[in-house]
Amino acid sequence: MNSKKMEEHPLRAAILTISNSRSFSDDTNGLLIQSALANYGHQVVDYQIVKDDKAEIERHLHEWVCSVDLVITSGGTGLAKRDVTIETVEPLFDKKIPAFQSMMTYFAYRRACGVQAMAYRTTAGIIHQCQVYCLPGLPSLIKIGMEKVILPEVFHLYSEIKKYMETSNIILVTGGARSGKSAFAERYAAALPGRHAYVATARIFDEEMAQRIAAHRRRRPSSWQTWEIPEDLPGTMERLCRSSDVVLVDCLTLYFSNYLFAHDGEADEVLIDGALAELKTVMAAFRQAGVTAIFVTNELGCGIVPMEHVSRLYRDLIGKINQAAAAEADEVYLSVCGITTELKQRAVRLPEVKR
Repeated sequence: MNSKKMEEHPLRAAILTISNSRSFSDDTNGLLIQSALANYGHQVVDYQIVKDDKAEIERHLHEWVCSVDLVITSGGTGLAKRDVTIETVEPLFDKKIPAFQSMMTYFAYRRACGVQAMAYRTTAGIIHQCQVYCLPGLPSLIKIGMEKVILPEVFHLYSEIKKYMETSNIILVTGGARSGKSAFAERYAAALPGRHAYVATARIFDEEMAQRIAAHRRRRPSSWQTWEIPEDLPGTMERLCRSSDVVLVDCLTLYFSNYLFAHDGEADEVLIDGALAELKTVMAAFRQAGVTAIFVTNELGCGIVPMEHVSRLYRDLIGKINQAAAAEADEVYLSVCGITTELKQRAVRLPEVKR
């Protein structure tokens, strides 16, 4: 194991003890797993105990796999009728890790319980880019599983799982009000593998806005994380990128509306330059983290010239933001009347005019 690499990239882990009799005061198995993870520099972000109940096991897994890198369960893997862990977890796998069971059986037979190893089932697999390992409730097998099988290899598997992110993209989706742009962006995000995050930039000022936000929320899958970030997106990028593979930001126009009013009093050019710098920081962070980011924005400059200075400033600001976002994006989509087309590949490119 490369300990320096582990210190630089600790994995986020969750622990689930499955038992009809254990409590937090006597769950030695959970403590054993926590200690092993800590020794390798990983971070335990949640630890729960549930009974042998399929619905409860599924509920925790659905919650965790969208926000952690690693889930380890213990218990409920025997042959009794009440043991439902394997039957509950395996159907959720996107991919199974078959060698884990073989290795655990080998070590159980050779180092722990001999032929009784047949009574202890194990399984492992991937759900939404999250590694899930199901260990028996026997402490000696937990110790072997953590020290001999899981921890020496978990970071390598994490790196292999993340390789698809080398083709991560930045996508911009634009259009007018009620053009279908948000629905398209949501469908685009849902088609991508990995852990999904939805960044909501709106503030609720009235009942109409509350209803719009509720409608958006109903459209989204319940497994997506929701981050409410109406301002200071750069300040949350590290946590956001650490827990997500696909991020949908809806929308830039509301976000920079908030920025405009937060910087009231600044000179127009200073305000616009600051907003552009913030956008650049956010996009660079997504690139560096290997996260696919989908930005929704609006086309505001197609109507009459606004009468008020602040309205003209806002129109100019969003025009500049949209240009900068489109220049950085790998794909740019325009939605009109619920029909979406890709623009960037069709762009007309002309040489710069010499001055």
